[in-house]
Amino acid sequence: MILESVARFIALLSCLLLGVTSASAGLDSRLDQSTEPLDAVVSNDSVPTRHTVPRPADFPLLFIPNQGQWDEAIRYTTRAEGMEVLFTPSEVILQVHSADTPAQPIRLRPLDAPAVMPLTAGEQRPTRMHYFIGQDPSRWQADVPTYASIRYHAIQPGVDWLFRNDGNRLVYDLEVAPGADPAEIRLGLDGVTALEIDADGALRMTLPDGQTVLQHAPFIYQDIGGERVEIAGEFVIFESHPEAAQQVFGFQVGDYDPTVALVIDPTVLVYSTLVGGDRDDEVTDIAVTANGQAVVVGSTLSAIATLPLADIEEGPLARRNALLYQLNADGNTLDYMVILGGSADDQINSVVLDEDNNVYLTGHTRSDDLPTVNGLYQVLPGGRAQAAFVAKLDTAGNLEFLTYFGGTGVDSGVAIGFDEFYLYVAGDTASADMPVRNAPYPERPGGSSVFLLTLSLDGQDLHAATYFGGSRNDNVKAMQVVYDTGDIYLAGITASTDFPVKNALQEANAGGTDGFITHIAPDWQELVFSTYFGGPRNDFITDMVLDQDRNLLIAGYTNSTVDFPIVNALYPVHPGNNAAFVSKLDQFGRFLHFSTYLGGLGDDRAHAIAVD
Repeated sequence: MILESVARFIALLSCLLLGVTSASAGLDSRLDQSTEPLDAVVSNDSVPTRHTVPRPADFPLLFIPNQGQWDEAIRYTTRAEGMEVLFTPSEVILQVHSADTPAQPIRLRPLDAPAVMPLTAGEQRPTRMHYFIGQDPSRWQADVPTYASIRYHAIQPGVDWLFRNDGNRLVYDLEVAPGADPAEIRLGLDGVTALEIDADGALRMTLPDGQTVLQHAPFIYQDIGGERVEIAGEFVIFESHPEAAQQVFGFQVGDYDPTVALVIDPTVLVYSTLVGGDRDDEVTDIAVTANGQAVVVGSTLSAIATLPLADIEEGPLARRNALLYQLNADGNTLDYMVILGGSADDQINSVVLDEDNNVYLTGHTRSDDLPTVNGLYQVLPGGRAQAAFVAKLDTAGNLEFLTYFGGTGVDSGVAIGFDEFYLYVAGDTASADMPVRNAPYPERPGGSSVFLLTLSLDGQDLHAATYFGGSRNDNVKAMQVVYDTGDIYLAGITASTDFPVKNALQEANAGGTDGFITHIAPDWQELVFSTYFGGPRNDFITDMVLDQDRNLLIAGYTNSTVDFPIVNALYPVHPGNNAAFVSKLDQFGRFLHFSTYLGGLGDDRAHAIAVD
């Protein structure tokens, strides 16, 4: 009967998505490398996971006007695979992302165009953008519209230059009016060390670091009598000045009807080394509204210049900004997107929604210039160290408050929750001077530590803040807060042999890194229970949820092949290497309903769990 219940539970979870990731090796490396991306166990197909939730790159490109959030020379931007594209009145700038070096700028301009080309937007899209970057409120822009295309008018007599989306890739059309000569089109490139035409007719642009950007062979056509007639044609390289990183190309067009408009349509901006797409946008957490809208958080890679474009000889180093976006209930439209951060790397690690769908979030930042709206702590602790941050956005994506939290070491907000009165944040800290208040553990016990923080719901009052852990490295992975009572449940990993325990299922660290599970009473009046969970080798709890009876369901992975707490197991034998596990404890933390391995002979790791 118990095994049937276990099987039914696993079936309810529907699918366990096992990612192969590198194991954590202590707080400092974990925080520097950010929170592990979210893989998931889901209860049914309607619950989005890291693997199934659409990212911004999965939607048609958005052309976004500059309403003060960027340098005034930029009129519009869009994002293509592995790069951002900046549209100015005189040129198009491709900021190609690079992980370790400044962004590689390619400047593309029509040579015979007027100094200032008229530039207009096409059809408006439903997605709205919100930008909260830096501490200058004049740069914060909410409710920015988005468009499906932009058009440069009359780059030379009778020729327009249209940029648009095609299958989520950026393309441009050169629209040649009747009587205009396509052979006169000249496009100049700066920032390219070599330009060549491949055997398939694609134009290959080589960057200074050796990476390449492709434009596919042009599709040239005319619409005649209701039919699309393809015209022969190809790229032509006219001039090459590699010593000055300047190149010029155009098009050779076969026979066509000069009395009918002609369109030259190359696919542009295909980055041959995959840096874009999924790797531009990292998803760390998801919350779902009562209406089925998914609110997704994480970070996004950005290389848009914060300095005046005229002062930049090479592109800025790409950095990660905090990212939040909402999908409609069908998952086919971006309702809005929020870009949040400063001049260094920022990431949202956890999100939770209240009954009105206001958004509370926490994460970590290396920026000393976050937009600290109504911030309790408005200065980055420790100067350029890494701090936690906590923020609230309203239902439309507007920033209501943002505050730093931490000390002079490395700190990260990992999980967030709330009850009727308070906002709760759990995180990791390497700071010995973190602010504490009403703290049952006022001093860092050693190594790295978990911290627990409670704020008023408006973020203006610090109710309590405490360290929690042992003398070695401890990391929190999940937190659940019971709304009606304020009870707090924590789960994570510890290498400490003196981690606080009480009423424990497992009194001692069995060896290496073990999991921990802790229940703290409301207002931190007492430690209800706290227990180790693991075997003699390394065991990692990665997530935890409560069912309706407050039983605790935990997921993670282990390489403990013997003496791991396995009870009423669907799969009682460790398959080798790392194995995922799923376990269920009663609300008092004293009874293990079941605990089972999951996985095969490879490296299997469960990173999150949900239950209906």
